[in-house]
Amino acid sequence: MKIFLALICLPFVLWSCQSETSQSQEPGQTTTETTEMGPTQFVVNIDRLRMRDTPGEEGTVIKELEKGTILYDQGEVSDFTTRIKLRGITFDEPWLKVIAPDQTVGWIYAGAIHLGTSPDSKLAKLLREKRLVTLFGPDGAAQLTAYRNHFHQANEAKALLDAYREGRQFRDQFVDLLEEKISVGETEETQPDLFWLEEAMPGFIPQLVAEGTVYYLFEDYRQWIKKAKETDNPLDDQFVELKIKAFPTDSIEYFFAAWQIQTWDYGGSSLLGRGIHLAILKAAEALIQSGHYMDSEIRQVKTQIVDDILQPTNSFWESKEKVIAEMDNMLQANLTIIDKKDKIALEARRQQFDAPESHQIEMNVRAGN
Repeated sequence: MKIFLALICLPFVLWSCQSETSQSQEPGQTTTETTEMGPTQFVVNIDRLRMRDTPGEEGTVIKELEKGTILYDQGEVSDFTTRIKLRGITFDEPWLKVIAPDQTVGWIYAGAIHLGTSPDSKLAKLLREKRLVTLFGPDGAAQLTAYRNHFHQANEAKALLDAYREGRQFRDQFVDLLEEKISVGETEETQPDLFWLEEAMPGFIPQLVAEGTVYYLFEDYRQWIKKAKETDNPLDDQFVELKIKAFPTDSIEYFFAAWQIQTWDYGGSSLLGRGIHLAILKAAEALIQSGHYMDSEIRQVKTQIVDDILQPTNSFWESKEKVIAEMDNMLQANLTIIDKKDKIALEARRQQFDAPESHQIEMNVRAGN
């Protein structure tokens, strides 16, 4: 399964990246006013961004702006767009008339700024939606916009949990497309700025994986728990707290859960024997017994824990004695979340643990054995 996502291009000069103009009018000829109450702030996200005297790549360069420079919208946007691959993402965006801190007024390419300082302004929303269409297509952008609205508007537990399901479905549906359309820079200076994507998809956070070669969108439980605490019903809090138990490091989802230890970029060992598997199973059991709304997602956590134990190629970090002790406690707990099929498989696995060598089961990896 592909799991990746990211962005690059940009040596020292911005317009050395691939570009093609996709426009409804000749560059520099027509603009649209976007005046709002107070100027919108933008932040330059690349070094040596060229400010021009007219919109478009043919405009004369009047100033170069460093990364981090704050710009103020002057209320005009070009009526044409330019297609440019910038730091790994292909943008198809207009040109903005802005004013720099030294009062220089000129035009900059919208793909070279992030929207974090004024994410709710009319212009920022317009640019964000355009980026989403370029990245996901019209239908995908519409789905993501609907999800974002549902997340922010959720004021009761069930609505928030429905938004969680919607966000996961979108992530899983479009992750391959993101890997295809976005590439990673080789240096920190050429790494993509994904700040705008975090705003576009609340509840998720992009992070580098696979030895820093690709990005993936992970669930950010810090955002989910904050949102859950705004509702009166504890239903959403309970579910998010279970997910945090499964991913306690920074409260962010990752490929290796709390019951595993990562020992290299693509693998690791099971931590069966430390009591983590059983503790999370008991927490999941309590929610299932209460008739929790997220029954299927809770059972997915159970399935992941059971698979970690049953996976034939898995090694175990702890000693044989500790592994067997937790396994016995688990089987004796008679958890209803462990169905008949699970129990039969776990009992068979338990028998193998008595003679791990004969079943090619590696234990006590922490000791280097």
